[in-house]
Amino acid sequence: MSKTGKTIAGVCVALAAIIGFGIYWLANNLDGIVAGAIEKVGSEVTGVPVRVSAVSISLKEGTGEIRGLTIGNPDGFSSDHALRLNSIRIVLDTSTITSDPVRIKQISVDGSELVAEVSVGSGINLAKINDNLKTGADGSEPSSGESAGPKLVIDQFDFTNAAMTVKTPVSQDKSQKLGDVHVRNIGEGSGGATPAQVGVQLLRPVLQEAVKAARKEAGNLGIEGYKEGAVDKLKDKLGIGK
Repeated sequence: MSKTGKTIAGVCVALAAIIGFGIYWLANNLDGIVAGAIEKVGSEVTGVPVRVSAVSISLKEGTGEIRGLTIGNPDGFSSDHALRLNSIRIVLDTSTITSDPVRIKQISVDGSELVAEVSVGSGINLAKINDNLKTGADGSEPSSGESAGPKLVIDQFDFTNAAMTVKTPVSQDKSQKLGDVHVRNIGEGSGGATPAQVGVQLLRPVLQEAVKAARKEAGNLGIEGYKEGAVDKLKDKLGIGK
């Protein structure tokens, strides 16, 4: 082999080694990278602390699970958390893993726990988080949202069997089941959605369902500010509230 051929071969071997190391490093650190991205983007989007207990992703099988995703409370509320998603299961389209956008076939959230804390002075914690979404990723993109990797397309999102505890200053805590939420084709037809935009589109319908139920319960208890059904209907229509 000529000197030039040996040089080219050496470069190819070096590049292969670098690429191989990069793939090995990514495969062994992917779970931590994803957990960190969820916490960073999630906190920016919601305006409250977001934490993840564990992430496990299998690129070979095209599956993943996020465990113990906890969304904290805005200032003025005392509950330990507003939402706790015990298990989020993900099915990936493995043919798009190295593409932009990456396609996720399904995200399933089953058996989550929500706490709707009603305060006469501060409003409802879940409504405050919902309002934060509108001034975050829905309007001006959070700083990390534009640089957090490839965009995403999500075929199907199912939020099922969630339970909510309503905490008020005038009665004992009350538990109730929330209606299921299903969202389809997020990012489809627009070249994909950023992680921040995905967060908004997944959380908004869940929060609105929960806030609607919390307002109704507060109205039933006669809490001032929640007794006027017409006002609540208008707030529901606009997607806002206290």
